[in-house]
Amino acid sequence: MKFYVRSLEGHNDAICCVHCEGSVLVSGSRDTMLKLWDADTGKEMRSLGGHTGSVTSVFLLPKRDMASCDVSSGFRPDQYSVITGSKDCSMKIWSLSNGQIQRSMYAFSPVECLDCRRNLTAAGLDGGKVELWDLETGNCVRSVRGHDEDAVTAIKFQDDRVISGSARGVVKVWDVRDNSLKPVMSSDQAPVDQTTAGVTVKPRRLRCLATTEETVYWGDDGVNMKAMDLKSGKLRKIRNHTTEFGSTGAMETTGSCLVSAGYDLDHGNGYLNVRRLPSEEYVATVDDKNTGSITCLSCTQTTRDQVTLHRMCTGGLELKLWDQLPISKVKKRSRPETGDGYVTAKHIRRFSLPDITDTESSEDEDDISQGDESDDDDDVSTTGSTSRSWCTIS
Repeated sequence: MKFYVRSLEGHNDAICCVHCEGSVLVSGSRDTMLKLWDADTGKEMRSLGGHTGSVTSVFLLPKRDMASCDVSSGFRPDQYSVITGSKDCSMKIWSLSNGQIQRSMYAFSPVECLDCRRNLTAAGLDGGKVELWDLETGNCVRSVRGHDEDAVTAIKFQDDRVISGSARGVVKVWDVRDNSLKPVMSSDQAPVDQTTAGVTVKPRRLRCLATTEETVYWGDDGVNMKAMDLKSGKLRKIRNHTTEFGSTGAMETTGSCLVSAGYDLDHGNGYLNVRRLPSEEYVATVDDKNTGSITCLSCTQTTRDQVTLHRMCTGGLELKLWDQLPISKVKKRSRPETGDGYVTAKHIRRFSLPDITDTESSEDEDDISQGDESDDDDDVSTTGSTSRSWCTIS
């Protein structure tokens, strides 16, 4: 498969957060601005100012009378409002139709991350607090200091649970039934015999996390992704880099895929690894060789010529869109030279090696030299079985 990569220009500083649904894309930046984009054309539609600190989180909220927003209907910002979190200790709900702030909610610490489910928002704060907010009333319904004094760096809803991760690399699971925040599980309390044999997971600053019904995945300043089974509490590691150093700055689970961002420290470029769920089988790597460290990620679907295609949006020093091309539009191999161009998905065999079972040293330098070095980059076939080249994103 091939992707068309585009750079979107408009922010004046690093992009901290993105959320894309079909053609509607919103991005927040360290420049304090929220921007609305038409992802089909790459055109900036609105630039919204109201925060006085970095915008750390964005989330598109389907309007109540449009609970099932049609992502294939083109650019329809009227179907959504958006909630933002910021270093200025506030969360704001915006109308994308007129650009007005509908509600402001104030915390006592900088808002580092947030996630939404129906009328509830889970927020992670710099001072270690995990909070639940009612979007209809604007009130905080529950607040706990879940991570001591650590910043809560990532947070996600998963059914009746909230998963949070901290700057010290601790992942916690909370029960949120009846709007409570009852502790269920913590990665730092797993007994030694609960970890996969031979694997030691060293806590490092958590950069991102993603969830399925059975597993929590997270990325940190180590070269491997970490995973925790929600039933047994077992911990393990999954390859995300081919080098001895790197960090995982963003990831997302969508349907039957796990997409994670890797970073080649030697060459200074970021890339995207795709794995199939629930098997976690490595599928492909998408790398345009011209992207810096990826710190935020959003995946969605688009329709072209009655074919469902995949769209990924990444942020960091650049804001980029990665659009899958339909088979009928796939051209011969070409490499982008200026940031925009066609990229062929690759298969890197070392990512297909079994889960890491060697003991992790204090520097997280895992043995990644197994396998045939000469088979480092193999093209994913653009013909034949679709199941070998991608997985369903929904």
